[in-house]
Amino acid sequence: MRRTSLIAAVAVILLANLFAILHGIRNRLGPVDAELTLTRRELWRLHRASSDDSGVTLQLNWTDPNSFYLPGRTDNPLIWLDAAKLAALGFDCRVDPSSKDAGRHYQRQQPRRAYVAFEYDGRAWRAWVATNARAAVEQKSEAKDPARGSPYMGATKDHSRLVAIDADLNPDTLRARHLDRQRVIIVPAVVAMYLDPFPYPGSHPDPQRPPRILGRIQQIHTSIHVPRPFSDGFRNPRIDEQRPDNPDGSYRVHLRYGASHEPWVAGVDFIGK
Repeated sequence: MRRTSLIAAVAVILLANLFAILHGIRNRLGPVDAELTLTRRELWRLHRASSDDSGVTLQLNWTDPNSFYLPGRTDNPLIWLDAAKLAALGFDCRVDPSSKDAGRHYQRQQPRRAYVAFEYDGRAWRAWVATNARAAVEQKSEAKDPARGSPYMGATKDHSRLVAIDADLNPDTLRARHLDRQRVIIVPAVVAMYLDPFPYPGSHPDPQRPPRILGRIQQIHTSIHVPRPFSDGFRNPRIDEQRPDNPDGSYRVHLRYGASHEPWVAGVDFIGK
């Protein structure tokens, strides 16, 4: 009995590994969907490489302008994941967000799978920087102690320039709207919706801030494996150091996205090495 269980367990592991290998091969077959170069601002190192490691792991970071805390303004001009877009993704947005049933209705809405387009260092990023700059000026002028500054000040200095800009259920339709394959990547994602502000029990409606339906990017695949020989340079203990004259960090990673809209590392440049 134990032998049968062991054989079954080994078979499951082998099948999983085989599936992963075939999936990776399929992803790299055919034309590359996107190819771009990112810096430490977009790719943080999670795993420190040692002499016996086969590679390192980087974490993909992005900016979601729809998030209520970035920058959390009711007049945020960057919001695109609104009720109309959420309805196109399959969410039921027919209930008036101001109605008494809205809280219960939208709490029952489960996150949905979709494809999201992210633009690197483009128009969306420049709009994000400008919006944060205006927020900083406004908060400083309204503060009792302007010398203390604003939480938005400096927020864009080392922030990821990879910005979520659009979503669709069909990746080909999404690509047709964003043709720049050197600046826009399309990735599988999980999208969630919420009411802003949410009508918690005992809360009172604010006439200056009527409820609205918003969405956010709940999840994308963020772990990117850097194999050898590309990972060798990460064995430098000073690779994560940042200097004021180089906020982008000491490395640039060349990524390619394949047929499955998943990335692999095509090269790494180490700056100043």
